[in-house]
Amino acid sequence: MTKLRKVVLDVLKPHSPDIATLAKKIADIEGIDGVNISVYEIDKEVENVKITVIGKFENLSDIRGQFRNLEAQSTRWMRLLLASRLSGRRKHCRRGIM
Repeated sequence: MTKLRKVVLDVLKPHSPDIATLAKKIADIEGIDGVNISVYEIDKEVENVKITVIGKFENLSDIRGQFRNLEAQSTRWMRLLLASRLSGRRKHCRRGIM
């Protein structure tokens, strides 16, 4: 079965919670091994952040759910990396999404 290994996304979030709290919430999702968040723009009411999620997970609904819980909104999915094992060999598929 193909699993997501890496997702890079652009997110618009309120100032609260801070990025450490957001990273911890995402990292608590089953199958997530690592989260990297970079703030690249700060506005009066919101922050634009780039989030990279690494692990072995099957869908994006849990990540989207955390965004909804924290009143954050993904503005675009920038990159997905999928991988599966077939006959003992890894098959990679990389897809950029704007």
